[in-house]
Amino acid sequence: MAILGLICPNCNANLKADDTKDSWFCQYCGTKVIRDKQHIELSGEIAVNGIASTDSLLDRAFLFIEDKNFQRAFQYLERVLDADPKNWRAYIGRLLCQLKMCKIKDLEKAARPLIIYDDYNKAMRFAVGDEASMLKGLNDTIIQRLENEKLKHEDEISDIQREIVSTEQYLEDNKKDYNRSMTKIVAWTVFEVLCILVSVFFIIGTIAVLPILIISLPAVAGTIFVIQKRNKIKRLTTDYDNMKSRLAQLNQQLSQAKRAYSIFIATNNYPGSDWAVI
Repeated sequence: MAILGLICPNCNANLKADDTKDSWFCQYCGTKVIRDKQHIELSGEIAVNGIASTDSLLDRAFLFIEDKNFQRAFQYLERVLDADPKNWRAYIGRLLCQLKMCKIKDLEKAARPLIIYDDYNKAMRFAVGDEASMLKGLNDTIIQRLENEKLKHEDEISDIQREIVSTEQYLEDNKKDYNRSMTKIVAWTVFEVLCILVSVFFIIGTIAVLPILIISLPAVAGTIFVIQKRNKIKRLTTDYDNMKSRLAQLNQQLSQAKRAYSIFIATNNYPGSDWAVI
């Protein structure tokens, strides 16, 4: 028994074959290789003929896809479709090449619905039974994910809008008190300054005379009272000012959220969806 050195006519792989046989299968692409006896009789050389089945070509194409050699895989898929234009796996293989994905299951991670791709629609056209259900499930998974993302955008916008309404209502309800408080703060500040001046005048000018020093104590107490009163009023105005700042931030967040929502709708809108920018 001798070992023949052959070349696969389909994938050009080097084969080692037993010379006692008249046919072999390529261990790389599955092509059946047949000994050409007539050619041997004429030339004394070993020649082989082989016709790759669509299944073996598909297997080779998907091996290239797993290796991320999408260009080579696409070439094999085209050969499959030349022989069998209704082969759904070949169309799905082309879609994998287009999306740079390695497995059919990975298609459910696609950024956009599969129905926007012509290869997917052709695969759905020719797939039957469990294969068709599997392909439909992949697209349904993507659509469900996008619907959930859409709802998240809408919920974010609704939450911001509700907080804006609540903040605006607070500002409206407390506007008069805020204005009165600002006026009181000015008045109490003036009174505080006067009390401080009186206290300093009496303490410095009459520090050696105890009775007059005692008289200055109300001025000191008045200063403390005014400071406490003003700080109490200021807390209200501080809260009001903070709410005004918060309202400005919310309006900015709302604008950004609506812009993100618009981009999401424009990017992911697909046939059959009723998405619209709110």
